[in-house]
Amino acid sequence: MARRLGHEEGLLVGISAAAAIVASLQIAKEESLAGRAAVIVTILPDNADKYLSDRFWEDSESFSI
Repeated sequence: MARRLGHEEGLLVGISAAAAIVASLQIAKEESLAGRAAVIVTILPDNADKYLSDRFWEDSESFSI
């Protein structure tokens, strides 16, 4: 999700922020399937500056959730 947000949204986020987005998307999906309207607010608790040298930035798979 961190790579997807970087590529698709221009957001340079770290692992914790990406996990917060994944959880928010899951909650939104569950609410939608239950027929409930919801506003989901997510705080992105970190940025990716300390992860820039990590391997998860390499393009080796497509983005999906």
